[in-house]
Amino acid sequence: MTEPNQKELQHWMESAAQFGDSDQIQQQIIRAGKFMKELGALQTEEICRYLAMIDFSMSITVVRLPNSVFVQYQEENQNYWYTDIGYSSENVAHASRLRRRLLFTPRAVAPALKLTALDIKDSHSIQGIFTSLSPSVKAKFGQPARGAGTQYLMLKPNLMKEI
Repeated sequence: MTEPNQKELQHWMESAAQFGDSDQIQQQIIRAGKFMKELGALQTEEICRYLAMIDFSMSITVVRLPNSVFVQYQEENQNYWYTDIGYSSENVAHASRLRRRLLFTPRAVAPALKLTALDIKDSHSIQGIFTSLSPSVKAKFGQPARGAGTQYLMLKPNLMKEI
């Protein structure tokens, strides 16, 4: 994986600033950012948005999804997050409203970032309803969502098939 440039690195660190700047935290942020940049071809702004939802005090690893069943609490345009069977949408920092519970399994080798979600105010679940509102106004409509659940950020959804 290529190294991020200084400007990218600075933005990544700012996105996860609540965790401090220890070497271990920085390495986890870099690992996650490089994964998103290279495997997902995401731009810095998108990477920072995802980094802000990850609990960097917990382990972050790049894994190959096993041939197993994964749950996705799906909404329009949010199809990168999967979790293990047994977690509710609230356990993985998503508000339960407006989400469909779908089951998936990998079609082939599927690289993913295994992580833990932060507790967040889920305002992204309402994006499709209030498309004309500004992000700051949409944030007021969010509802608390508890993190702590294991998630897999899999940036190649074509490698997953719905079952």
